[in-house]
Amino acid sequence: MKLPVCQFDIKSGVLCGKCEAKLRENIISPLDIKIMAALLDEEKNFIFLQNSEYIKSVELQGVIYIFLRFMEDVSQAQLLLLEARIDAKSKKKVRILRDSYNFNEFLSALIAPARLVSISKIWLPDGTEEFGLLIDNKSKISIPDQTLVELVKLLKGKTIRIRFLSS
Repeated sequence: MKLPVCQFDIKSGVLCGKCEAKLRENIISPLDIKIMAALLDEEKNFIFLQNSEYIKSVELQGVIYIFLRFMEDVSQAQLLLLEARIDAKSKKKVRILRDSYNFNEFLSALIAPARLVSISKIWLPDGTEEFGLLIDNKSKISIPDQTLVELVKLLKGKTIRIRFLSS
């Protein structure tokens, strides 16, 4: 698994100077270290993790959202099983989500199984921009609206507004 810190540091529990600096500069957090260790423990049971990249973990409203990039197709059943194993280790509810360099793909993975109908860029008078999302069905989304907004802001640095076609 590709990690933002040395695998040896995660396995040993002692960070080198370079990785310690990442922790001090908030590039990684203590939660990231805990989750990376749990994922490395599961790497032998879930082979797809060997070709994956760890991006970030965020805890919002009692749920830990783990973002990974997969280099191969991973079934939803495998992800659910991995979530259950990490749940047991962290003793908190865990959601594993797919990250992508492509913003539209990232949003689609975040709201799945709901569908992203449209996305539009909104230019505000102060020169900033927001993205307006039109999603097909609110009842299909398992993440609360405000949490979606916060996750997109934390991971991609973009502000979104959400509207739904139906409840």
